Amino acid sequence: MKKGMTKTNLMELLAPYKIADRGGFGGGGTFSVMYQLDDAWMMTCWFHNKSDYIKDEILIDWDLSPNLRQVWVAPPTNFTGTWVTYYVNGQRSHEIHYAAGKYHGEFTAFNPEGKKSHVRHYDHHTIFGESVGYFPSGRIRYRGIHKAGKQVGTWIWYNEDGSTNSVKDYSQ
Repeated sequence: MKKGMTKTNLMELLAPYKIADRGGFGGGGTFSVMYQLDDAWMMTCWFHNKSDYIKDEILIDWDLSPNLRQVWVAPPTNFTGTWVTYYVNGQRSHEIHYAAGKYHGEFTAFNPEGKKSHVRHYDHHTIFGESVGYFPSGRIRYRGIHKAGKQVGTWIWYNEDGSTNSVKDYSQ
């Protein structure tokens, strides 16, 4: 792998390894794609978009990071109850309350070590109520309120030591 190679050439190089495309983000002439390499590692690649003068996406850079794979199995249609999914190490990755096939109640995500990552609340698949994110230590990372799917009021993000990192008012 080297910077400047085309995405087509990169995919040919990686094809024998059967990597999984996990999506990405884009904008401003560039985009990223995340590839799950195995159960423990994620590779993020950044590319220049195709254009009139660039015939294939061009690799700008890449990064490897630990990212334990989650095993997501969707619940049955119209499921009501608590649905739990897991990481490949056996720890819970999500615990989601459903009503008639829609998120309804508490939605909890966990990190690969089994500690809460964030807790949100839903009302018939619309995020509603308090949302709290956590550092791996268990300390609060952020706290705020959603109403009808939108952030409202004052949201606060914290540093690991508990001091305030930033505050944003979504009242407007």
